[in-house]
Amino acid sequence: DTTNLFALDCGGNLILTNGGGMAVYAARTNSQTLSYGASIRVKGDMWIGPSSTVYACSQPTNGGSVFWHPGRLILAETNSLITADACGFAGGSSTVRRKGFGTGGGAEKCGGSYGGRGGTNVGSAAWQTYGDSNAPALPGSGGGWGNSYDAPGASGGGLIWVMADNTITVNGTLSANGGTIPSWYYFPGAGSGGGIYLNCWRFEGGTNGLLCANGGNDDPTNIGAAGGGGRVAIATRFAFTAVTFQVTANAGVGDYPGENGSVVWVWLQPPGTVMTVH
Repeated sequence: DTTNLFALDCGGNLILTNGGGMAVYAARTNSQTLSYGASIRVKGDMWIGPSSTVYACSQPTNGGSVFWHPGRLILAETNSLITADACGFAGGSSTVRRKGFGTGGGAEKCGGSYGGRGGTNVGSAAWQTYGDSNAPALPGSGGGWGNSYDAPGASGGGLIWVMADNTITVNGTLSANGGTIPSWYYFPGAGSGGGIYLNCWRFEGGTNGLLCANGGNDDPTNIGAAGGGGRVAIATRFAFTAVTFQVTANAGVGDYPGENGSVVWVWLQPPGTVMTVH
């Protein structure tokens, strides 16, 4: 495996508007580190306008993900979107009876785990949570296979990892939800929620902003297992005075629900030396 393989540098602003779209697919990376599989660096503003969407897709078996490094990130409108829904580790295969990919990959009839454990339809199963709640730089895990030939598990949510030099403004949606199970599948597991990791000088957003890394749901007709919640962390140096929106890492729902994930706000100390004199 290689690390930090793909990079795109933009010397000015990166602007999507009028229904524009951009998709980035990460390459494989060294799974023993937090190295990324794709890097997008923008010297100026990364501005996502009305009805415009950015897709961040992790490598489905290795977990290499996209690292975004803009000067500022701006989701300008309610329908501005960055999504990594079902773009994390792949679900388990029913043809070879393999569990879902990722550290928290679900076994047979089990949902994927990440910040919270996935549900299980077999009474007990070996599955685990993983990752750093304060710096979730990994995608979500896939659900386990069902008990029929054509019943693969769903993919976990991917990773939205942004380190902005200045401000992150969210008036739209950042979404890394796990994949859900279609009604015609037979007992497989849904994917866990993915990761959202934002690091910036200042973080702000309006009432319509939304950050979500929820576990995938199980369709109630197939008695499968839902995915566990993902992980969300917002690290910033300035108070969240303008932030009034919703942040969730909820478990998926279904006959066998998962557990909620983690949501963490991290206060970063300003650079330099602090001296206290008594």
